[in-house]
Amino acid sequence: VAQLELSSLRNVVRIVQTLGNDEALGEKVRIVLNRVGGDCDISLKKAEETIGKPIFWQAPNDTKLMMESRNQGVPLVQHAPRSKLQQSFLGLAQALCGTQIEAPVKEKASRWAMFARR
Repeated sequence: VAQLELSSLRNVVRIVQTLGNDEALGEKVRIVLNRVGGDCDISLKKAEETIGKPIFWQAPNDTKLMMESRNQGVPLVQHAPRSKLQQSFLGLAQALCGTQIEAPVKEKASRWAMFARR
């Protein structure tokens, strides 16, 4: 997992080169870009050329949503299950597993939930 910034891509190149020495591992390496779509100087095409492998997945940049989720101590899947970022993570999991994964459905609280015992 990398970001479209020089130091991150440099580290990915090092890892790809190191793992590329072992054919079995080199074929399994997938490049995932995080925080794509923000303000960056490096294009996706340039990143692929630099790394020497195609970009397998791109997660959109939504810093505000991630900070809200983290500050509330709630997983993103519960905090914002329909967000583009969560849908991207779900799609990545499906692509890696090769299976259809259902997102958990947020249960609707009843009117009487505030009177329930805890």
